[in-house]
Amino acid sequence: IKKMLATRVDWWFAYTELSRDSLVHLSFPPDRISVVQNSIDTKSLSNAVDSVGNTGIQRLTEELGITKNNVCIFIGGMYPEKWLDFLLRSCEIIKRNVPDFKMLFIGSGPEEYKVKKAAAENPWIRYVGPVYGAERAPYLAMSKASLMPGLVGLGIIDSFVAKVPIFTTDNQIHSPEIKYLENHVNGVVTAASENAFAGAVVEYLKSDTLQTTLKQGCSRSAKEYTLENMVNRFAEGITRALSI
Repeated sequence: IKKMLATRVDWWFAYTELSRDSLVHLSFPPDRISVVQNSIDTKSLSNAVDSVGNTGIQRLTEELGITKNNVCIFIGGMYPEKWLDFLLRSCEIIKRNVPDFKMLFIGSGPEEYKVKKAAAENPWIRYVGPVYGAERAPYLAMSKASLMPGLVGLGIIDSFVAKVPIFTTDNQIHSPEIKYLENHVNGVVTAASENAFAGAVVEYLKSDTLQTTLKQGCSRSAKEYTLENMVNRFAEGITRALSI
């Protein structure tokens, strides 16, 4: 039904280029598609991250009982599509290669018990629980990378804003926003194996040059994928649609 209805409209507003490609594959005219680059309001989080400072990071590290070196983070719902088992096993590989590696988990869901169990058994893992909005800023500010081997969605925007590049895998369950990730430019996509995923994170944590490159890529992407730009694309698309 979706395939039939998809081509019987006057205009399409596609989330991302990935959405656009799906429509073109159905033979919908590409000149009647507006790619809006789906985004969210990022100003509050951006301002909050910028205002954390070294004092805020130091306060949080003391609260969590960890050092601030080589901290990575997971933020999201804790359900099967997030591949938490895969991530936890990958973290064990990373820890063996980067002794001062620490992992923060923010979120909740039906599989949070897996993270709680891992945190109880490993002092280098911290389960923070659900944290929302700008309150996530200090956790992001102290993190070097966002580890998300399973489904990636709009959370990629937060990674750009906070300059905390996402590491994920080449799987078939990502949301359309995965199209924003440019491999080795503003994030990293690996094969869907724990060794490949963990190896990429280890390489990143050991390379100041790679960290600088990806963080600069995140900064550029944060300026591209904004709510303001999305609104402008919608307005332009409406104008074009009304002119046909």
